[in-house]
Amino acid sequence: MILDFAPGGHVRHLHTELLDTSFLGPTTAITRASEVEPNPQTLEWEVRPVGSSTVLFTHPSRSACLAWEDEHILDHLAHS
Repeated sequence: MILDFAPGGHVRHLHTELLDTSFLGPTTAITRASEVEPNPQTLEWEVRPVGSSTVLFTHPSRSACLAWEDEHILDHLAHS
């Protein structure tokens, strides 16, 4: 898990149940960074930023898309 500490004390990260983040303080805002959804035409899963039609990654396996999301989505958000 990557924790991104922003000025003012905000922390961005991809949620996982592998780490209890309650030690960081109360959760005040939760927003989705991306969507992992199936594409019925290609029969593959797609990773897209929330509210965008831009496909960042595709794969037949949803697990592969979730793994890609874990490794790349925070970096993508930092540069968008």
